[in-house]
Amino acid sequence: MARKISSQQLTEMLHRGIELHGKGDLVSAERLYRRVLRKAPRNEHANLFLAVIAKQLGKHADAIRLLKKTISINEKNA
Repeated sequence: MARKISSQQLTEMLHRGIELHGKGDLVSAERLYRRVLRKAPRNEHANLFLAVIAKQLGKHADAIRLLKKTISINEKNA
């Protein structure tokens, strides 16, 4: 059975990912963003930061796909 993660823990994971991303540790940041998305697939921030990493790695098609997903999530939340 999957362990439940609280909203607070997801926020902490996202913030840690942002911190690592800022330090240039793209691999660890990506891992945390994906972990957030496994528990909260509609987290627009994790999707957006994954798009940024994809762009930084030259994965432009992935970046565009993730940006479109982020926009779609944002529109549904408006």
